[in-house]
Amino acid sequence: RDGYIRLYWPDYPWPRRSGYVLEHVAVMELELGRQMLHHECVHHRDGDRQNNALENLEIMDRSSHANHHNHVRRGGS
Repeated sequence: RDGYIRLYWPDYPWPRRSGYVLEHVAVMELELGRQMLHHECVHHRDGDRQNNALENLEIMDRSSHANHHNHVRRGGS
């Protein structure tokens, strides 16, 4: 529905109440070895929400991420 891949992973190291975790978040959290902090998010460098290869993912603070997407929407690169 929103383009993100969700995994049912009830035994995930940092479990979610629903048992589901967003795949891109899982990839980043497993790479970091910790749960994402509240102010952090995962950015898909190529804009493809289903390309969850580590090389395509970047951790950003939420403010920088929003600024990036607002800039892109206004025609920036």
